[in-house]
Amino acid sequence: MALTGVASANAASFETEHFRFVYAPERPAMAQELAALAEPTFGDVTRQLGALGTLELPKIEVRIAHSDEEFVAAMPSGRNIEWAAGVAFPRLAIIVMRISGTTRFEVADVFKHEISHVVLGWATGHADLPHWFMEGVAVHQAGERLAERWQKTAMATLTDSLPPMNTLVDGFPADGTQADFAYAQSTAFVGYLIGRAGWPAIRTLVAKLRDGAAFDDAVGSTWGVPIATLEADFREQVGTSASWIPILFGSTVLTALAGVAFSVLAVRKRRARKERQARMNDPLDDEYA
Repeated sequence: MALTGVASANAASFETEHFRFVYAPERPAMAQELAALAEPTFGDVTRQLGALGTLELPKIEVRIAHSDEEFVAAMPSGRNIEWAAGVAFPRLAIIVMRISGTTRFEVADVFKHEISHVVLGWATGHADLPHWFMEGVAVHQAGERLAERWQKTAMATLTDSLPPMNTLVDGFPADGTQADFAYAQSTAFVGYLIGRAGWPAIRTLVAKLRDGAAFDDAVGSTWGVPIATLEADFREQVGTSASWIPILFGSTVLTALAGVAFSVLAVRKRRARKERQARMNDPLDDEYA
């Protein structure tokens, strides 16, 4: 299956209401499995983010790769993001899924995560969104390890290493350890916003962004206080959660847990951050894993 930005002549494809699946003709099973999930998942995502109204939407092209070579060929950017199980290009309405032994059993969550990126881009009129918001919303919509990520954020407060949210606007750090915590912190902050006012507030925010409001202004008017105030309260809540960790686990166990959390994904995420840095000056910059 040679895909270089568009489907090659020898790739097979079929369509559902909102999707077009492109895959190697000798390997149709995953396309069929994702197709069975696609429309219900699209409905769930759009209901949470708000109606897309009368927008004339293209079909989302889902390109399914079973090897690194197929994955690179399927990427509009032509890059291999080694750690990614899926990548979304909202402006192009393209999702590239990498199917392997390590990603096979999380494919439904990954697919929903990538659909969230595309739909959020559409729903906001491709507004200029902070990276932490895009990733945090997608993680929450897919339900990916939410409690674990809150705990990881709480642990960071114990060493006073939680960076300001405005450092996560354009991307995540290149360092693998810091990047892993950036994902956790983004998820935790979006979870805090949802916890204050629910998904209706997210839908209100999305509508304001679609109407042209700046992100910080839209957040302030939706939640009734400036985003800086929200962040300060979020940090206080996370700090309160963190205060229980030494009591529950003890300082020695806590240190061990932190060491594991810091190191398990460090190598993989370091490569990921290098990819993100390389993208920052790339014209095809709406690439979200």
